[in-house]
Amino acid sequence: MSKKYRHNHQADIKNPNKETSGTNKTWDKAQGNKGKQMNPNQKSSPKKPVQKCPICHVLVRVDNMEYHLLDVHEVQGDIKEVWQEHNVYEDDEKGMKIHVNFTVDNLKGVLYCIAAYFSFQGEEKISGVNDEFATKDGQAVVSEYFTPSYESTSYSDFDLFMPYDELYLADGYHHCKFEIQLYVNKTEVVFANSPSYGFSYKKSIHGSRY
Repeated sequence: MSKKYRHNHQADIKNPNKETSGTNKTWDKAQGNKGKQMNPNQKSSPKKPVQKCPICHVLVRVDNMEYHLLDVHEVQGDIKEVWQEHNVYEDDEKGMKIHVNFTVDNLKGVLYCIAAYFSFQGEEKISGVNDEFATKDGQAVVSEYFTPSYESTSYSDFDLFMPYDELYLADGYHHCKFEIQLYVNKTEVVFANSPSYGFSYKKSIHGSRY
């Protein structure tokens, strides 16, 4: 009875089959992989950044965080109504007060933010004067942070105060707008977004005026 041939993978890796009409496939692959590893232009695939979910604390890829929060944890928000007051004062500063009626669901014990972002009617962003009223890229914003105590929380009349002097504008008459967003802290996940609300005011050397 003839013996069955047993494939020797380790031997094939070392055997170029010199002085024959060809090399074995295992040798070819090994040399190809070796060349790939030695190639200075060969780049390894970058690892996807991850962060802890603020709700369940498991590690989640940053590009999957929106799905994880909105679909898995069913985080929801609803901005029901927004209205404005102008020429009001807080701590001797003149500005505008934005009133918001909204709800938040499934964020019990988790920090989130409500923010109003300011821009011109033509979409160009308005810059903030001081860091307290500006985003990292310089857009004027006013925001507040909350940690809900319940699975479903309602705010019938929450207000944000924006001092006029924190809007970086030249003297003259300006057509402006703002929009409201709700987002989970330390993520880029926005779970509620309002339409834009317009307003106009005139800024002069004598101060801002609605």
